[in-house]
Amino acid sequence: MAANVTTEVNNGFKHSFPGTYSGSTINSFAAGSVFVDMTLIFNKESAVPTESCVVQDKLQQLQDNQLLQDHKQQLQDH
Repeated sequence: MAANVTTEVNNGFKHSFPGTYSGSTINSFAAGSVFVDMTLIFNKESAVPTESCVVQDKLQQLQDNQLLQDHKQQLQDH
């Protein structure tokens, strides 16, 4: 599971912050939960995005993914 989480997080952040995002490490999983404590690694401190920037970016990725899924479903329905 750790490898899957790391891969997905890395793919999303590398796409959003190319050239500045270096990777991530998992610090811990919460027992019986999907909560993951992670450290995100950027090339330098000045490259670290603000929390609100990351939240907006991830929300946009979720919306884009949902639109893509809706479009795929419409194509399959026809």
